Amino acid sequence: MLKVKTPTDAVREAITVNREEIMIYSIQQRNERKKMKKLPILLAGALSLFFTGCSFNGQTSRSVPLTKDGAPAAKIVIAEKPAKAAHFGALELQNHLKMITGMEFPIITDAQPQTGFEIRVGESKRTQAKKNDFKPQQYLIDITPSYIELIGYDKADYGKFTYKISGNTVTGILWPDIYDEQGTMYAVYDFLEDHCGVTWIDPTDYGIVVKKNKNLKVYTTKKRSEPFMAYRGGTFGPHHYNPLLYKPGSAGAKRYNALGYKNIKGMTKQNALFLMRMRAGGEFAPANHSFYHFYDRFYNKKSRFFEADRPEFFAQGYTGKPPQLCYSNPETIKQVVKDVRDYFDNGGIKKTWSGVARPGYVWGKNYYCLEPMDIASFCKCKRCIPQYEPERKADHSDHSTYWFRFVNTVAKELKKSHPDKMLTTLAYMSHEGMPTNIRVEDNVMIYFCISANRYHYTPLLEKQLKRMEEWRKAYPKQQIAMWLYNGFPLEQGHNGNFHCFPGFFTKESVRQYGLFKKWNIRGGIFHCGFVDNVDNWVHLKLMMNPDYTADELMTRYFSAYGKAGKYIRKFYEMVEDRYGDKSIYPSNAGQQNVQLAWGVLGTPDFMAKLGNVMAAAEKAAETPEEKTRVKLWKLYVYDYMKEGFDTYQQRTAAPQPTWKFKKIAFANGDFENVNWEKLPAQKLPMYYRGGNELWAMKDSSILKGAHDGKYLYLELTEYIAPSKLVISPSIVPYDVWEFVIALQKGLPYRHIMSGIDGRIFGSSFGEINWRMGVDSADSGLKNYGIKCKTIRSKNHWCARYIFPLDTMLNKPVTPGDMFYMNLARVTNPKLFNSKSHLDIFTAVTHSTVHTIDRAATVILEK
Repeated sequence: MLKVKTPTDAVREAITVNREEIMIYSIQQRNERKKMKKLPILLAGALSLFFTGCSFNGQTSRSVPLTKDGAPAAKIVIAEKPAKAAHFGALELQNHLKMITGMEFPIITDAQPQTGFEIRVGESKRTQAKKNDFKPQQYLIDITPSYIELIGYDKADYGKFTYKISGNTVTGILWPDIYDEQGTMYAVYDFLEDHCGVTWIDPTDYGIVVKKNKNLKVYTTKKRSEPFMAYRGGTFGPHHYNPLLYKPGSAGAKRYNALGYKNIKGMTKQNALFLMRMRAGGEFAPANHSFYHFYDRFYNKKSRFFEADRPEFFAQGYTGKPPQLCYSNPETIKQVVKDVRDYFDNGGIKKTWSGVARPGYVWGKNYYCLEPMDIASFCKCKRCIPQYEPERKADHSDHSTYWFRFVNTVAKELKKSHPDKMLTTLAYMSHEGMPTNIRVEDNVMIYFCISANRYHYTPLLEKQLKRMEEWRKAYPKQQIAMWLYNGFPLEQGHNGNFHCFPGFFTKESVRQYGLFKKWNIRGGIFHCGFVDNVDNWVHLKLMMNPDYTADELMTRYFSAYGKAGKYIRKFYEMVEDRYGDKSIYPSNAGQQNVQLAWGVLGTPDFMAKLGNVMAAAEKAAETPEEKTRVKLWKLYVYDYMKEGFDTYQQRTAAPQPTWKFKKIAFANGDFENVNWEKLPAQKLPMYYRGGNELWAMKDSSILKGAHDGKYLYLELTEYIAPSKLVISPSIVPYDVWEFVIALQKGLPYRHIMSGIDGRIFGSSFGEINWRMGVDSADSGLKNYGIKCKTIRSKNHWCARYIFPLDTMLNKPVTPGDMFYMNLARVTNPKLFNSKSHLDIFTAVTHSTVHTIDRAATVILEK
């Protein structure tokens, strides 16, 4: 143990002023530091900076200068014919060292003679370590007084590429893919982060943070490592990485991008480079719903991918399009086994089928996914039904045994022909729990879906974590991976047309990754949604190393803002703490809606305090880079929240109607049994394009309604000549009436569209596993039983509707109940000489199509 005397004033100053730099160095000595229990962590790191010969566990750490007398003291060495990953890593190292020191470190090949100190990047004639010393994704950082080696397991790709960088603006082609083997690049980025003090916080021009240092030195160490998570992926990639709360393409996103990127066209490359620097990717092994292409191949005869009519493959007992396959049918199993073997034998998928992203290895070179359609409506045949366990429905496991029996059958066949290959599947939906009296085959990697990972204010998260622990205890050696829903609550905001209260959760993320490490969950993570700069960064760091503390991560990240960092961090932690405070939420709180976002969390008092912190951050920023980073934070976080808050205040102040429908004699859901002429009528005040302005439709629409205890009868009459309207081939885009109906003013809701010819189409949003726009046929009842009949005359047209109270919503409605309905009328542009491609009018102010939070309250008279 190092014996420490009272530190000098200089050391005291270093401890307080250079906290971020101290933390960077202390990461190098993480394992040694943990054993120095009597020595304060920061003091240990600080003193290490002032002693070139500190002893840790019997080893001596010495300083190694990389510059001398205003010039580089090292050359970067690569092989004469380097792997692409090694060559790319060398260029990245060269550029970052120049940013730090202002000096150009030359890159030479091992064909040239050794003339001094070398930083050897990738395998070459000079490296002590060789590629064969490593397993995939492993790498080595070896800093000695004589040389530095940065080397790892690289893909045997020696092709050419182009790479040009100015600051963080990059151009180039044919770069390594994030899923290529690139151990040397991992070594380079690790070296730059933990030994040279570089931090990448986002892909923008201001996302690289370096400490200028003309006297750069590093310390001797030898570190052999590999990422904690083997697969580090999800719904992100270089072409659609989204670090913003705003919707891509929105005005807010455009403002952010205009400030953050000098070259907007180069965003894709900068996104790709950021993901590589953060070491996203790894071994490609995603999992997702994998049988949608069966409809193109074996059901839809009009599809260009149709192979044969095979009705035996599909679920029985449904009218119209079957919602699932029949997973117990021997012919289905035979076809799936054939598909899996063809995949591994013939270079992956060869066609772009429905539901499959692209040709090639869509599930990875060593994996193939089996996962049913995203709905719990399984086959009703005599072979399947006995396998279900309805008593486990409340536990989301009523189809577990059925599903994993199918997976096992395929896995056993795969093992016979491809013993080195794996299947993946999800523990999800109605097959979340373990199967009964069945052991899942060892060539199956199970992705456990933690849908509540970002909803730590609800009991569901702890229940899911407990279930995941049960899986691990039952299968201690099985490959297990995770599916995390980091897109929540932003996904609810985007889908519900409101600005969410940001779900910041670094402290909770650190806690969860601690559990993943404890349970040795290392197969990988699929992030379903990957949003907001800070939390993206935190997860990318934790996937590499789950040992970071929340304070370490936050200190590192917010140091990018200089003196403004303490205020931006305070802003983040205020939002994080409020979002995660269970005492604030109502007892029945679930997924976020607009009322929860801005009526419960983002209150006027809280937003005022947040505004004060934002103003303090703007005032504290010093350098041009720090000021721009603060502006970017304001643009994508504070302004986003302020817009959501202001809009909510305006909308809640505006009146919302109540529609009461009286009870009539039972009409049995028959148009002819209703006396439509005598139904109570009211004018609908139609508002234009989400505002509160009455416009051309204001005197043209009449609503009538009543119910008989079993059915709701509605009539909409519009005094516009039908000859001016357009019958669209697919009902939409115009001319249509559109209903949005729900049991609450938020997700889930149902959407009903009908045209002037009486055609109707129903779909659900957020009702089935958070999916949006799900065809009503997937629920087993087309259009939820709702019917439409239209009557057209010379000067007006009338649409009559029958809504079954038992099936029009996801739960039955009875007289005396309340539910919510919004009405929108979408018209063709010629009707009112509009400059837009269509016009939208709604029966409620401050709303548009799919706006449920501003819906009218519907009351059915008892």
